[in-house]
Amino acid sequence: MIEVLQINKKHQLKSISNGALVILGYPIALLLLWLKELVWSEGRSVLLELNFYFILLGACIVSFLPAFYLHIVYYLTNRYTVVEVYKQQQQITIIDNKGKHFIHASDIKQVVRVVQRDYRLQKWEQNWFPLPWRKYGYLKLVTHDNSVFFLTSLMLDPMNPPIKETETQYKILPDLDETVIEELTNAEIEGQLREVVEEFKSKFKNHSEQELVEKISKKGYRKEAVMAAKELLLEKYT
Repeated sequence: MIEVLQINKKHQLKSISNGALVILGYPIALLLLWLKELVWSEGRSVLLELNFYFILLGACIVSFLPAFYLHIVYYLTNRYTVVEVYKQQQQITIIDNKGKHFIHASDIKQVVRVVQRDYRLQKWEQNWFPLPWRKYGYLKLVTHDNSVFFLTSLMLDPMNPPIKETETQYKILPDLDETVIEELTNAEIEGQLREVVEEFKSKFKNHSEQELVEKISKKGYRKEAVMAAKELLLEKYT
């Protein structure tokens, strides 16, 4: 069975759907303000001031700017993207403006899901203060050769993706981030470890045997410090 993903109206509308709650909130705010003015105001009502409505319109437009920004960036990123997911074969095919890419599950280093910070909360705590861009998000698929592919909420549901995420990141504004953390080779990891051990050996070179044994036997010392103490003791007896 093949699942095909690409930008469609369903996911575009779903991405912006939280904005409906924001738009609904403005008439409610107006109604509450009108009731307040009706009960408490003794003079001219602010609701009759034209400037008030300009300010209200400006606030509405500003609150939607992050959603407009994300929608445009996501659209430009995925407008030529078609993803074919072969779950049984554990393989996906990504077609974009750079060509056709065949990716097996073993080729994938990580799949990072990036969504709005509100999703960190318990379900009953979510969306108490609606944000127009809350449902925008994406998957960042990184292969072992450090190729990066973005699959945005305009083509899939990032909270229920067809490709299983390996980690989730929460951001105030889930804008696209192409940063890739390079994997260190075993030799590089060993080299870094060796440097730290040598630094500790330099610090411990004038320590007595008892002090070195203490660093080995007592808890709380770094692994590199223990290794350095062991090597210095071994050098003393050889």
